[in-house]
Amino acid sequence: MAELLCATDPNKYRPHMKFSNSKKEYYIYAQLNRSLYGTLQGALCFWEDLSSYLTSLGFNRNPYDWCVMNREVEGTQETVLFYVDDIKLSHVNEEVVLNTVKELIARYRKVRDLTVTLDMVFLVSDDVCVRVAVGRYM
Repeated sequence: MAELLCATDPNKYRPHMKFSNSKKEYYIYAQLNRSLYGTLQGALCFWEDLSSYLTSLGFNRNPYDWCVMNREVEGTQETVLFYVDDIKLSHVNEEVVLNTVKELIARYRKVRDLTVTLDMVFLVSDDVCVRVAVGRYM
């Protein structure tokens, strides 16, 4: 791929091209201005940003799992679980969840498109499913 890029525009790509003697391959090195989606560093950057944002909203990190945060709202616990770029919110009051979703959309919609699903299906056994909440997309 590096050689193809250099063939298309040598003046642009050749100065950034390096040769690896051990692998006998060419590489192009670049510095990114933002995290590259789908990389471990990108996931870490999002985790750091999301954790700090949720903390600013009053959430506290779970000491046993740093991808779980909780806060008390209306006398009951609201929980946020996240992994890479997937987030699950739960609270007994749907309006509390919707308000948190609105906060997250306001913060992250500019970065990338978000898909919000307010419906979950849990497969209990081969023939039994449990549907939770209502099926709506925001």
